[in-house]
Amino acid sequence: MKFEYIQNKEDVEKALNGLQKNEIVGLDLEFDNNSFSYGVNLCLVQISTTDGNIYLIDPISAGISSTLMDFFANQKIKKVIHSGSEDVFVIRTLGGEIKNLLDTEKLAKLAGEEKQGLSDLTQKYFNAGKMKDLQRSDWNQRPLSEELLKYAAADVDHILPLAGVLEDRVKHIGLGSWITPLMRTFEADFNSERAQKSLWVKGMNELSKEGKINGLVLLAVREKFAEKNNVPPYKVLRNHQVLYLSDRKFENFQSWKKHKGHNSTSGSKEFFEEYHKGLKDPSFRERAKKTLEEKKQRKFVKPHIFQKRVSFLERFKKQLVNEGGDQAARLVLSKAKINDIAVSGNLSRIDPFFLELCYGSLGIKDSDLEQIFQ
Repeated sequence: MKFEYIQNKEDVEKALNGLQKNEIVGLDLEFDNNSFSYGVNLCLVQISTTDGNIYLIDPISAGISSTLMDFFANQKIKKVIHSGSEDVFVIRTLGGEIKNLLDTEKLAKLAGEEKQGLSDLTQKYFNAGKMKDLQRSDWNQRPLSEELLKYAAADVDHILPLAGVLEDRVKHIGLGSWITPLMRTFEADFNSERAQKSLWVKGMNELSKEGKINGLVLLAVREKFAEKNNVPPYKVLRNHQVLYLSDRKFENFQSWKKHKGHNSTSGSKEFFEEYHKGLKDPSFRERAKKTLEEKKQRKFVKPHIFQKRVSFLERFKKQLVNEGGDQAARLVLSKAKINDIAVSGNLSRIDPFFLELCYGSLGIKDSDLEQIFQ
């Protein structure tokens, strides 16, 4: 397997300009999302072409250029990716878009494949050997080892022919018309809201109102120190410690320092003073209260309306099962998505193709939907 590793800015620009001429490419990203350093960092971009070329573009060395972002957003180039949810999230976090996606994991599910992992699929159809899983390596490090580069290249080596095989299988079972709307749904589901930082951790709903406000202040301080030291927030203060500390009062640094879970950062006087200052700052507390109010409003829906929406969506999903089978129906409408739509009332999260597919069988009128999802 040959690949070209490109680190120089001028060479990256030249390669990307050449790649813009392709109608379809294989794509994968290696990134760090608050695992080894602060924030979301794009570390490597892997691109394969139909003529067998593989390019490994190094955005850490060459920088993230507008040409790279334009390539991701180019609607004329189909990007074949495997399990691309996090890849979409990373690019949107960085202010870009990946458009015209074809996700082979979703194709595998639509085709009824028992195993949908990329390694399993390439082994099944191309007899490709399994490689050691290095996805959770520190991709920020430079230089990247030859082992990491080979691993990265392997992720796009067979993805284009794999997409062809899976598309044929999907068409063979009569679900070819589902592919495009399913990919549209996939792109739409990862809206820009997900890319925004969320100063909230699981378990905060169980805190008192005062505890929630304390927690928001504490998370903001944690974020500030994490960015300052270029470390993931969890290395400053873990989530369970945030919950524990948020529901308790600390009158002075000595009482704060007695907590056994502190490390050298969270247990420092500087950290405590920043937290204490935030708690006493009226404007900070008002922002925290506003955040709580907005969160409450987003989640509130009258129980009878919620139940009516769930009932409709479950009927709709049963019809999808009749049309395409259980696995295909789950791709369009998972349990989590049913809950989200029932809360938000946003039926546009279901592609019009699938709504029209089931309308006739369910005897649904537009006026009925307006009453349920007003």
